[in-house]
Order: sequence, then structure tokens, then C-alpha cells
Amino acid sequence: MVAFMLRLSCLLASCFLAMSCGGNSPLGQTSVSGNLTNQMSETTVTTPNVVEIPDNAIDYTGQSEVSISIDDNSFSDRFIIVSPGTNITWTNTGRNRHNVTPSFEEGEPGWFTSLNESLFDEGGFASSLFEQTGYFPYFCTFHGTATRGQTGQIFVVAG
Repeated sequence: MVAFMLRLSCLLASCFLAMSCGGNSPLGQTSVSGNLTNQMSETTVTTPNVVEIPDNAIDYTGQSEVSISIDDNSFSDRFIIVSPGTNITWTNTGRNRHNVTPSFEEGEPGWFTSLNESLFDEGGFASSLFEQTGYFPYFCTFHGTATRGQTGQIFVVAG
């Protein structure tokens, strides 16, 4: 972003300098305008995805096994912090069928293998091993979406 702003400032300064030198062509017809457009289209600005851990997240760092209950239409604990190498087991303690689906697509950071509903009949359970640090949001497709309803979040942190 800083590099982009520097280039933009230099281009604008060049433009004003060209105007003050008494050139015959109006600003809209100079190559500076074209270069500005090209520079902007070639510049890719990326912002890091910063994820804040909620204050009510339960800290399970240092534990190798963590259990999450799937109640009817909610996960307990909903926000958890774990260490790399933690095995997380979801158990259906309610009456409804559920699943555990990552909020991100396969290949994106934060993706993990879905745990489908056939594993979560009443009393059913399934596990996933979280070996890498990262942010792993998930939801039940029957009772929520990636951003609403029956959702949960796993924060895998080093240290």
C-alpha cells in the first residue's frame, strides 16, 4: 500500500510539473494520465486477514484432546483456542442431526475436511486433528451458514 501511494504521489507530482511547464496538450491527453491508469491496474494491494480471538474464547492450549458438544442448534464451546497437534472431537448431545462444515473452500487457509451428518446421529461423534496454526471457522449446514446460526471457531496458536 505504501509503495502504491508513493507511485501515485510521484505520478501526480509529475503531472502538475508538466502542467506548470506550459505544455500545449491538456492534462487529459498526456501520457501521465495513461500511466496512472496502467500503474493502478498493475498494482495489487493485499491486506492481511487479521482475525481477533474473541474475549469469550476458551483456552485449551497444551491439551492434546478437546471435546465440543453439538447441542440442538449450537456448539459448546463455540470459540476455542488450541495448540497445533490438537485432536478435536465433536459429539452430538442433542436430538437433531448435525454436521461440521468448514467456512472456507478447499485449498483456502482455514479449510479442513468436513464431517458429514452420517457421523452425527444422536450420540454420534467424529474427530479432526488440527496440526497447523491458523483460523478454522465452521458451521452446521442444517442450522446455519458460514456467518450465522450454528457456528464455531477454532484458533490454533503456536506457543
